[in-house]
Amino acid sequence: MDDTGRLCQALAVRLHAEAGTGPMERALARAADGVRLWVQDVPGGADADIAAARRERELSRPADPRTGPGLRAVLLRYADGAADLVVVAHRAVLADPCDLARALLGETVDPAVRAGDAAAEREARLRSALRDLDRRPAPEWGLGEAGAPTVRCRSP
Repeated sequence: MDDTGRLCQALAVRLHAEAGTGPMERALARAADGVRLWVQDVPGGADADIAAARRERELSRPADPRTGPGLRAVLLRYADGAADLVVVAHRAVLADPCDLARALLGETVDPAVRAGDAAAEREARLRSALRDLDRRPAPEWGLGEAGAPTVRCRSP
């Protein structure tokens, strides 16, 4: 069984102001060399069913460092002007995706993304980190019900 999804962390940040991609792309290039900002225009508003489905899909997709950078940043732009920045990262690549999200939004943060290192050094460190993660039990927070949403809203 592939545990890649359980070894990833994801978050979505709602952006209410116009989300320009230029500054985010430059910040991503500085923080994580070789990682691209994906932009998707979603029909309907940020509170529409299709928006929730797209957010859930992006939050649920793992980032596998064995087949790519182990890190993904997606900007979901909605017709009502709002946007969601979704960051997904494998724990072997980035300890806290919140740091990368803050860096993409212009805050001064060092997200410590390991994707920009020399290829041989990066590969050796990644192999070591993956071996270490494979020896530990899966985190309890990653063992939800199959098909259950990852985000739940509570009514007041």
